[in-house]
Amino acid sequence: MAQLRPWIRHTHLKDSIGSGEDRKYVLTGRGNVPIRRQIKSLRSTGYTGFYCFEWEKLWHPDLEDPEIAIADFARVVGSC
Repeated sequence: MAQLRPWIRHTHLKDSIGSGEDRKYVLTGRGNVPIRRQIKSLRSTGYTGFYCFEWEKLWHPDLEDPEIAIADFARVVGSC
């Protein structure tokens, strides 16, 4: 993190379960991607950039509606 920090301007975050081709996107904080740990690590280096929330409903129509997913993302990121 210390070596990469000077070049990090914004991040893209999304959570999922599974691996490889068997990956399924899930609401933030409900998968196996350590989102909270990633945010805390970034903040510990003084990061004040953006967190871009990716929700690919167009390509994965079985996902929750954006209104639910965006609120959930805000809840998780706000608690870090």
